Amino acid sequence: MSQTAITLVFEQWKAQQAATGEPVLLDEFIFALVPGLDPSLPVDRNETLPAAAQIVHRESVTRKGVINENAVVHSAVLGANVGDFSFNWIGLTNKATG
Repeated sequence: MSQTAITLVFEQWKAQQAATGEPVLLDEFIFALVPGLDPSLPVDRNETLPAAAQIVHRESVTRKGVINENAVVHSAVLGANVGDFSFNWIGLTNKATG
């Protein structure tokens, strides 16, 4: 079963963006293969990005939208030209700030 979570790092960054009037732009998906990741455990909200050696692919967000006042959607298309890789972790980030 897949799980999603809003990390504490994101909450802090979003608050900082609001305080400075900067937009909250999530523009990149990160795919990683994290050894020992147990999908049955809850996501740790203290989690940060995986180590660079675990990141197997980065892809720009191609579409985004608002579902309702509490939900948004972001998507990316991985074309046939994207190489073979395995992943068990997906994150959404801002390219400029990480």
